[in-house]
Amino acid sequence: MSAETETKTETETKDEGEGESKTVDTAIAIAIAVVSLVAALLAAMAVTDSGAASGALEDVIFATVNREKADVIAHTWMFQDLRAFVQHERLVSLVASTEAAAASAEARGEKTLAKSLRDQAKALQVSAESAADFYSAEYVRADGSFDETAFLAHQMRFEARNHDVDPDDDLAAARVYFTRSSSYIISVAGMGVSITFFILAQIAVNPKLRWWWFWAGVVMFVVTLIYTFFAAWSRSL
Repeated sequence: MSAETETKTETETKDEGEGESKTVDTAIAIAIAVVSLVAALLAAMAVTDSGAASGALEDVIFATVNREKADVIAHTWMFQDLRAFVQHERLVSLVASTEAAAASAEARGEKTLAKSLRDQAKALQVSAESAADFYSAEYVRADGSFDETAFLAHQMRFEARNHDVDPDDDLAAARVYFTRSSSYIISVAGMGVSITFFILAQIAVNPKLRWWWFWAGVVMFVVTLIYTFFAAWSRSL
């Protein structure tokens, strides 16, 4: 082989090596840019969800306070209705016993006493009717007892229309936001490992080793995206 041929072969080999090196450099540059962009997006989403988690935890506190206030208000109204109900039942019982006494007195011929007792019964009846206006008859059961549970449930539903009295849904939302934020942070760390692999590919001298580090970075990037999907993006409120 002549010297000219050997020189030409060496030149071609060198050109091929430089071409491959440029290809690797271009691929690494593009990969680092893409991974960096995705990592920045995930970091922003982590910050957003972290703030949302904090907001949801504040809502939990407010809802808990509102629920306690609503419970106090509901019990206050119930005690007022219950007191009026008991008063009404007592007066109705007195009306019945007074009328019975009046009938007994009339049977004995004590007409004056019977008239006085009937007047008392009428006055008691008026008081009983007045007491009936201070409680909700819809909560009186068929057996004549007052349904405290139904009354409290109705009052809590009324309060819920004006205030958030259920901290459980806010707590569930906070957990979702916190989990997603944590997942995004882990994903950002995974992206950092991927970029590290690309940097190692950039500084490596051996062409095969450069490609090995490059594909390791690609695999890490894909694995991180898969993790992000199942750990964060698949979680919804």
